[in-house]
Amino acid sequence: AEDILLEALEIAEKKMDLAGEKKEYIDVIIQDVALIFNNLGVLYDKMRWYDEATNVYRTSAEVYEELLEDYPRHFEMLAPKLALSIQNLIGMYINAGKIPTTEDTYEAPHRIIEICEELVRRKPEKYITNLGNAYLLAGRFYRHQQQPHEALNYFQKSLEIRERKASENRIYLPDLRWALFNL
Repeated sequence: AEDILLEALEIAEKKMDLAGEKKEYIDVIIQDVALIFNNLGVLYDKMRWYDEATNVYRTSAEVYEELLEDYPRHFEMLAPKLALSIQNLIGMYINAGKIPTTEDTYEAPHRIIEICEELVRRKPEKYITNLGNAYLLAGRFYRHQQQPHEALNYFQKSLEIRERKASENRIYLPDLRWALFNL
């Protein structure tokens, strides 16, 4: 699988050369590259190559951040992908039992929440569960960091969203159980 992803990166580089000065094509290719980096991070994470996974998750997030700065009108398309890259980075730290050593990683839960809050502001019903997931992830992160009060705060926020969604639609009951489990 790693070979396939690395080959996809090479193809993306060739596409960049072919695109020349056509900015719209280059930006789509850059977005593809960010996704490839994220997928490569997932692969490295599964292989327990945590340093490599950290590097490619960060690269993916940096590319999406740059695209968001350049194309704020595409926020709804790019923001969930950025949040996923950051989420994968945080999840890897938690699952590997690693302690983040850089400020950008330590601030990652707040960045996901910021992104999801903006998505909810734009389309509440479409993205409210994303915000609940961001709160849950932040809670897990702070529990891992031995900060129980901060963790509990985010778990409770996640629970409130999940309770509301479960009262509207029974399909969200497993989400509610998961939030209760983390309390």
